[in-house]
Amino acid sequence: MKNSKIVIIVGFGLVIVLGVLAMTMSDSFYQAIASQSTSSLTNQRQAPSEPAGCDEVPMNAPSAARRDLDNDAKDWGVYCEGSPTWIKESVTMPSIDGKALHCSITGGAPYSNVHCYRNLLPEPNASEFTLTMSFKFSSTTCNNQASPSVIQALEFTMNKWYNSKRYEFALQWQNVPQAASDSTPQWRYWDPQRWVSFNPPIKQCLEGEKWHTLILKGNILNDQVHYIEFTIDQITHRLDITVPPYPDTGESRLAVAIQLDGNFMESPYDVYIDSVQLDVITSISDKSPNSYPSQFELMQNNPNPFNPSTTIQYILVKPTNVQLTIYNSLGQVIRTLVNEKQLQGLKSVVWNGENDFGEPVSSGIYFYNLRVGEQAQTNKMLLIKQ
Repeated sequence: MKNSKIVIIVGFGLVIVLGVLAMTMSDSFYQAIASQSTSSLTNQRQAPSEPAGCDEVPMNAPSAARRDLDNDAKDWGVYCEGSPTWIKESVTMPSIDGKALHCSITGGAPYSNVHCYRNLLPEPNASEFTLTMSFKFSSTTCNNQASPSVIQALEFTMNKWYNSKRYEFALQWQNVPQAASDSTPQWRYWDPQRWVSFNPPIKQCLEGEKWHTLILKGNILNDQVHYIEFTIDQITHRLDITVPPYPDTGESRLAVAIQLDGNFMESPYDVYIDSVQLDVITSISDKSPNSYPSQFELMQNNPNPFNPSTTIQYILVKPTNVQLTIYNSLGQVIRTLVNEKQLQGLKSVVWNGENDFGEPVSSGIYFYNLRVGEQAQTNKMLLIKQ
């Protein structure tokens, strides 16, 4: 559990960080440092201390990708807090869609932490963001019940750097709360100076050795960081919390990252992340229709994976004929959700996991195709029935 923390994420592009993100200190990676003791715990970030030989910058340059961000470990870098040893690699198992990122602590100094992060190209006009990811971690107790918890905390973040400001949306699953009176793990948000508990608290013990899906939504509202909501395992928590951006002279960018917090023994554990994506929306009012590269913008379904239903959203730039169709992995039509002319704006369509005959479909990968006029785009989604 953290006594203090500072994260400096550097690079160009937009950085989505699963983890604590803070001040930019170099041109190639973000840094973070945590200082901890077993007797005194705070939420403040301290000056960075850079362990030699632990960090690794991404091998691949930032890109404009928004889907399947976990597919290639070469897109990801690592920064260390303290002196951990770690693994970062691409794997096919365990995974949801055949490719996942494996990030783990394998040992090292007590209370050391590991960040796995990915830099993305900037999107200066982006005003709304949705981070979706599935994650799976090693077996752990909750809040040291019965035996010491291997995992102290996991942290998830998405950021936008622009115009000398960092708009940071960060969540922490705090498995081992700071106060002895807090008997249940809880979720917290970054304000951007410290971790803050929700009011009322959002308490949850996450089970190890199973896939969880997190969806974090936020927007930039009146130049402030506005947490809209987050969904964990299909349970949605409305937030409506606004915090200021952080002054930051780093280059414009976006980013993704995950932070693994080590315990007092730096016990080894694994985290796998899959289906990582960042959906970015630019308000139609900010652009003229002629400035759009296409007639629409199709977003990733939410939640994904899902059971039994999911929501598909898209933006139409102008009134036009629209078809939204679900296909199975064999290319067979499963369900036609939309087939009509629609006005411009943001649209939301719910698929309940049934075919055109009202019959439930089986677990598996499905594809949804949006055809707008003569243009079309297809995304994939995963239905998992318990």
